[in-house]
Amino acid sequence: MPRRIDLAVVSYGGVGTTFLMRFLKQYRRINRLTGADAFKQSPVPLLSANPAIRFIYVHGDPRLAAASLFRRGFHSVQSVTLRRWQPGVEAVSEDLTLDEYARTGVDVFGLREHVSNWYETYPVSGPTLFVRYETMHDHIGTILDFAGIPASERAHFPPRQTRLSQREALDPETAEGLDRMYAETAEYLERLADVEIRPQSTRSKRLARLQTPLYRSALVRQTRYEATRLARRVLPSRGDG
Repeated sequence: MPRRIDLAVVSYGGVGTTFLMRFLKQYRRINRLTGADAFKQSPVPLLSANPAIRFIYVHGDPRLAAASLFRRGFHSVQSVTLRRWQPGVEAVSEDLTLDEYARTGVDVFGLREHVSNWYETYPVSGPTLFVRYETMHDHIGTILDFAGIPASERAHFPPRQTRLSQREALDPETAEGLDRMYAETAEYLERLADVEIRPQSTRSKRLARLQTPLYRSALVRQTRYEATRLARRVLPSRGDG
């Protein structure tokens, strides 16, 4: 990650990440809201040379998160984004419907793996606040304090909104299919606290993760991506002679 970023917000999508980022960007240098920098939904903890880096990881009901991705038409791109460092990952069809997806019984987004990668599998480069989307507004003070934002700014925190993706609005058969598909993931997330701050990992643990195939693949591909972006910025176009 660029050293200038001092607070990164991450999630698997469909859990109100963007509205939180819009608020935080007024006070802190964060990753891009659009996810164009490949940080917003990174399936593995991010590396940073900034010693003051902090992370916020948002999680929530995986069934409603998946429904939200389909409702907004993000399911195809997210099926790759959330697992992009893994070999052989292919995007699901944009024509796939939520009803059809629920009948497959296969979580193409890897939500359980995504959150566990951040929560326990890999070391993190800085303190990480894990917060549950459904109870986020009960912990605004903790979020502000963690992000280094004055408590007086609480009044400007986005108000609680009714979630557009509701289980009751789903076809009963679809809802039951999602329940079965995400039963293990939902159980895992229920064991997490509504809000929790996990400390930065030791340097030795952070270096050790670089030896894993997943991180080596991520580093190589991300380095190529950043090099290409840099080249486009500094090299003259053909029209410049």
